[in-house]
Amino acid sequence: MIQVKKTLIAAIAMALLTFTSSFAGSFAVGISAADAKVEADGSETEGAEVTKKSVSSDAVIGQIFAEYAFENNITLGYEFIPIEAKITDLTHSRAEQETTNSRLQVADAVLDNHHTYYLELPFKAFYFKAGIVEADLITKETTDGANGGTYGNTSVDGELYGIGVRKMMNDNAFVKLEYTTTDYDDIKLTSTTGQIVKADIDASAVSVRLGYKF
Repeated sequence: MIQVKKTLIAAIAMALLTFTSSFAGSFAVGISAADAKVEADGSETEGAEVTKKSVSSDAVIGQIFAEYAFENNITLGYEFIPIEAKITDLTHSRAEQETTNSRLQVADAVLDNHHTYYLELPFKAFYFKAGIVEADLITKETTDGANGGTYGNTSVDGELYGIGVRKMMNDNAFVKLEYTTTDYDDIKLTSTTGQIVKADIDASAVSVRLGYKF
């Protein structure tokens, strides 16, 4: 992940030095709505037992963004998801018999404080997008019975890539249509009772973005 961040920072610097002759441009703010699909492949290890599962969730997610576009339409931006983004709408329930103890554990997780820092490079009628993602992974469990462990929260980084088109509606207002994919870093969590969860999370989204430049 550190190497990816260095590569993106270098790409931003090269883009500014190579393509931008002056820093004249415009600042813009806006909102977006994304039809997002989040997929997670994971495993839980408890002693010698390994349970694997793949889940997915579809949701419409709102975002706010701010960006600076240079005269040649190279754009640097920041976007934030102001609400929790649920990783999966499939809640896991498990009842186990361990000696005389049974357990029902319901597990769930959301992404919160989701920040993206991005670069857009124009190419003919399109633009290519790359960015760095930072978020908090909040785990939520309810346990009924003995021997039920809970998992803590953690931070997760990722890389975003995409392609889009932009159209001016008047001198100030614009609309963007874009497709992006986000590859989050692998996650490893250990519960209070020793279970280990490993997960690979990926997301894809089609977004409509409405902005106003100053």
